[in-house]
Amino acid sequence: MIVGALAQREAFLEVIQSCMQSAEDIKANLIYYGLKHPGGLQWYRGQIHTLKGNLASFSLDGAAKALHALEDQIAQAEAEFGPEVLESFLNLGMAELDWEFKRFQKEFGLVLGIGKDGVRASKVITQEELDLHYAGLRKELGEGSPVVQSFKQRWVLDDAKVLFGHFAKVVEEIAPRWSKEIQFSVLPSEVRLRASRYRGLTKAMVHLFRNSVVHGIEFPDERTAQGKLRQGQITVLLEPSGQGASHLRMVISDDGAGIQVQKLKQAAVAAKVLAEEAIASMSDEEAVNLVFMAGVSTSTEVTDVAGRGFGLSALAAEVRDLGGTIQVSSIPGKGTTFTIETPAFTES
Repeated sequence: MIVGALAQREAFLEVIQSCMQSAEDIKANLIYYGLKHPGGLQWYRGQIHTLKGNLASFSLDGAAKALHALEDQIAQAEAEFGPEVLESFLNLGMAELDWEFKRFQKEFGLVLGIGKDGVRASKVITQEELDLHYAGLRKELGEGSPVVQSFKQRWVLDDAKVLFGHFAKVVEEIAPRWSKEIQFSVLPSEVRLRASRYRGLTKAMVHLFRNSVVHGIEFPDERTAQGKLRQGQITVLLEPSGQGASHLRMVISDDGAGIQVQKLKQAAVAAKVLAEEAIASMSDEEAVNLVFMAGVSTSTEVTDVAGRGFGLSALAAEVRDLGGTIQVSSIPGKGTTFTIETPAFTES
């Protein structure tokens, strides 16, 4: 893990900072709301599942296992005990995660340049400082000034590819654990935006790529038997959409086995997310969207990477929070494509 972290230090540090902030957000909501959170227990499930996925993607196994155990305890408490036990499990689980973060910082913080608060030990200029300078230029020269626009493009906006930059490492880490051979590609794009506005979305996006590796791409021998290349492909296309390029379209495709619609319908019936008659009457095009419903999973095994059925529902929730839409299409034996459209945020 540490060798990979050094090779991708910036991406790794971003993940660490994001994970620590997510943990703080969960604890703050536990203190303020307890189990009376507006999003209910489902909000905590989604946040914990996303956090676990990001930790596991960089092989932070101790922290990921702590959250995996917490998910098991939540399920047990929900089925067998009352809310007091459930809230106690949540608080204890987050306390154990804190301990894992501290252990990690003690062992590897000096090597990676992580300070006690989990942030980079050294940095020349912060994004906040750049934003203040940008605001000053806008006030002095006006929004339409060529100087302001040039500064904005160079220092304020990010290449949209940065939203997906660290997922190459995610795929690289997970694929060998499942004996898969996969190439991850982000196609060239000229779209520029405020990456910070998409932080929640990119955290939840890990579920999509994990599912593609675990459930989508076939084993190499299976692929060659079907006349495919041994190496599966996961491709990301980023392009402007809407009038005046007001939106960002993200198209994430794999060339794997596709979604098994009948198996998905059976999982949805078992999870009781909709009436059995309603599920049975769905067309294949409609039924594939069941992947976004909480608790629906076609996996027969629950691991620290996938299997609980909450990942894509958490992703869909983040997309909706941005005022966007998410769609999925799948062709058996050919692959699956997720299309996400959100506003193209260029201001903080």
